[in-house]
Amino acid sequence: IWAFNYYDNNFWKVEADGSSTQVPTYFEYPDSLSFTADGMTVYVADSGSNRLYKMDPDGSNLVEFGFDFTWISDIEINDEGTVYIIDNGAQLIRKIDADSSTLTTFAEDLLTSPSKMVIGPAGEMYVVDYSLGLVEISADESELHIIDADYMGYQLEIDAAGSIYTVDY
Repeated sequence: IWAFNYYDNNFWKVEADGSSTQVPTYFEYPDSLSFTADGMTVYVADSGSNRLYKMDPDGSNLVEFGFDFTWISDIEINDEGTVYIIDNGAQLIRKIDADSSTLTTFAEDLLTSPSKMVIGPAGEMYVVDYSLGLVEISADESELHIIDADYMGYQLEIDAAGSIYTVDY
């Protein structure tokens, strides 16, 4: 388990036996993190600097991506290694291709104010959008389905069976 503390901007790695170690970091306000499928790389969205970073699980080999974001609020990585970033300030979801590192926009013109997201088992994306509620976007980015127009929660997670779990305000 990884956890971060907003007040001192540190990450903590909690082992199965309950012991914990601090992972050295240099972030201003880490807001979200996500691991690659193999667990060998962690991506960190730092909303304090509006930068995206990647590093090894021990905190070494820190790399800053050179992309400018206006306010990063969430990050997810699919099984192929594509990185999805919610740039809440720009009201967009950006994606970085795993092979070319090209930055593009995901589901352009479908969302108005995304804040949190999770990737489903078939590649679909579930997003909390402050204007639309909880929505599902098809894997090919062509369709948007409103699941709950009144939902304005803070966190989304999904299990292997595809059940969505939410944390509400």
